[in-house]
This record gives sequence, C-alpha cells and structure tokens, in this order.
Amino acid sequence: MQKILASVLFFLNVFVVYAEEPKLTFAFSEHELFPYQMGKGIYFPKENPGIYIEAVRFIEKQVPIKVVIKRIPTKRIWTELEYGTVSSTGASYKPSRKKFAIYPYKTDGEIDPNKSLLTGSYALYVLKKSSVGYNPKTNRFINISYKKGIVAEIGFSIVDDLRKSGNLIEENAAGNYAMLQQLSLKRIDGIVAHVQIIDDILKKYPQEFKSISMAEPIIKTKNYYFVISHQFYKKYPKISKQVWERSAEFRQKRLQKLQYKYRSLRKNEN
Repeated sequence: MQKILASVLFFLNVFVVYAEEPKLTFAFSEHELFPYQMGKGIYFPKENPGIYIEAVRFIEKQVPIKVVIKRIPTKRIWTELEYGTVSSTGASYKPSRKKFAIYPYKTDGEIDPNKSLLTGSYALYVLKKSSVGYNPKTNRFINISYKKGIVAEIGFSIVDDLRKSGNLIEENAAGNYAMLQQLSLKRIDGIVAHVQIIDDILKKYPQEFKSISMAEPIIKTKNYYFVISHQFYKKYPKISKQVWERSAEFRQKRLQKLQYKYRSLRKNEN
C-alpha cells in the first residue's frame, strides 16, 4: 500500500512540474512615457507604475501565466521579441513588426481592434512662432528646413507612416524630454510624438518649454495591443488569445478610471 501511495505521489509531483504556468515576459522601454509607464531606468515604481503595468497585473490575475516584467532599450525589445527572449510588449500596428510578433486577428485576417488595449494619438510639436506645420491632405510637413528637420523617437510606427509620404524624419533614442530640449534650442524644426506623453512633459516643465506648442491637426490615432512573440504563440495559442481577450476587458472596465487616476496624480504633483 505504501509503495502504491509513493508511486501516486511521484506521478502527482511530476504532473505538477509539467503543469507549471508558462512564463510570459513583458518588456517596456527605460524611458518614462506618461501615463503608460512611469519612472526611468530598469525598475517601475511599486505604486502607480503606469497603465501598461496595471494592465499586465490585471491580465496576470485572470490568465494562467507567470508574468515577468523588464525594461530595456526600445530597439532591443524588438530584437528580443524576434528571438523569443521577450514574449510581449505594447505596440501599435506596423506591417514590418509581423516579423517579430503576432497581433490579434479577426477570422478574415484583419487586425482585430476589439482586442486592443488602448488608443493613442500622434502630433507635430513646433516652436510657437514657427511656420512649420503638417498638411493632412498630403500627409506632408510644410516649411521644413532640411538642415534641421523633424525628429521622432526611435522605433515608433508613425515614422514609417510619414516616410511613405516622402517626409524626412530622423529617429532619436534619447527620449521625448531630450527631443523637446533640442526643439527649444532651435536645433530641430519639430518633433512627432505621442500627444498625451508630450503634453504631460509640457505641463510638468512649463517654463523650460514655454516656447513649444502642438501644431494642429492630429496626425494619426492608433490602436495599441499587447503583441505576442511567435515562439510563445506557437507554444501557447490559447493563452495568447486569453491575453488579448483580457486586454479588451481591461480597456472596457479599467482604462478610463486609470486615465483619470494618473491625470489626478499629475495635478497633485504640480
């Protein structure tokens, strides 16, 4: 009887080992991108880490996964996604990214916007007295001095969208704050960036960047998703789909309240 019991316990232990929850490694950049990821460097703040991290925690509670979160340079995120050392990150759609990761698709093969996590808009920021602008009819910038030009953060999908229309854009890895400094010093003609992120920096440093404003109209609004690496999706297709379903649930049930919370936090800081 004892031998039988020992055998049963052995096989149960083996089953538990093989039934461990899969590890889903999320990667985000080292820069602060309010309100999506807070703080700088390799760690997130324990409290109020940003909407992306709150979404990850929401998903972790409902999907059978063990979550790992790390911060690395933006360009490296896509390299690690390609090799499978990173399983997911937050991103908008860009055709070339399909090489690195998988988006949630509908049955007709189109990207499923209902599985998106959030939306974000991009705009051009210039000096207030500048004649530099954006023409939505041609999708082109106007009155650009090509010795200075337009700059955007490296890896952002909006860069490819604008280059297709013939715009010359330089990519910068220094972050949004550094790009705003370059603009205020008249070293560049303008920057293309995420509206909510740049508006937050302008409100946080009103004196330093008082000469900068957004040039109407908005260039483009995009859906953002938690993309999944090919390796993770191939091994865990059901869990990957659950991540997208819970992302949609997060957007519907939690996103608006969290956006309000982070705006309130910024107001209290100021």
